Amino acid sequence: MTKDEKSAKERKRDGFKEQLTESLPKKLQDETTDEVIDEIVNSSIDFNPPHYPVELTIANRSGGSSIKPGNIKYQVDKVFKASEVAATGKIAAETISYNQLLAPFAGLLLWGSVRRGMTIDLSLEEVFVYWVIRKHRAEDDLLPVEDLEQNVYQEAENVDFDLDLDDKDIEKAVSKLKRIDILAVRELGGEEYYFPREYCKASWDQARFR
Repeated sequence: MTKDEKSAKERKRDGFKEQLTESLPKKLQDETTDEVIDEIVNSSIDFNPPHYPVELTIANRSGGSSIKPGNIKYQVDKVFKASEVAATGKIAAETISYNQLLAPFAGLLLWGSVRRGMTIDLSLEEVFVYWVIRKHRAEDDLLPVEDLEQNVYQEAENVDFDLDLDDKDIEKAVSKLKRIDILAVRELGGEEYYFPREYCKASWDQARFR
């Protein structure tokens, strides 16, 4: 990797870290250290800047390989793993509530920036529904559609932050998650299941906060 490529990679990564911090709710901004943000971004996103090969001059004629466009690869599950480690080590007394907020907020915000090329607006209820889907999915990563409401209401009884959820809010949250492409619905054996996507890839210029 050339010096210019390393510089482009650092600028892109630093921009993601800065914008992720600024996009989190104020409470999470106050509780989340720079080290935690660094770990989340560094572990979940693979930055591959564009490669500009040095031209070769042979017999006064220029030639060389074509430019390789850069890309960014993102893995959502690594956000959750990074935040769990951070919360256990730094905010042990609030580990459960902290991870019910930080991991899904960061996971969705980064997904929006990579997959959609934009900063997405998120409500606490939308983030909580996403967290519940991930928590209650089976080993095959599927959650029966008919189980979601019960799972959400059960989990809502165990949090220490305010939630205003009813059936319509859950439906709106699911619609939002599907709209940003992080949640799919699959049909197996005549039954419908929610499937939270774990990976996405985008071109270097497409992936950004804006």
